[in-house]
Amino acid sequence: MSYIINFLKELGQFFETALDMAVNFIQQTLTFIKLIPVGVNMLVTSVGYLPSILIVFATLSITVSVIYLVLGRGQGG
Repeated sequence: MSYIINFLKELGQFFETALDMAVNFIQQTLTFIKLIPVGVNMLVTSVGYLPSILIVFATLSITVSVIYLVLGRGQGG
């Protein structure tokens, strides 16, 4: 009989962990979405302080870095 009780306790803990994981995933996704405009604003403000000659090189290097990050996702590293 104690095996059944232990099984039900473990099953309850499994569902509790799965629910916590789902809630945490949703919270982190919403936080990420809220922080995207903050990051873009910080990036635009930082580039705005550069001299006009360096703005082209800064935006080009940021664009190339993002492209390399996106393309390198499937490579495992």
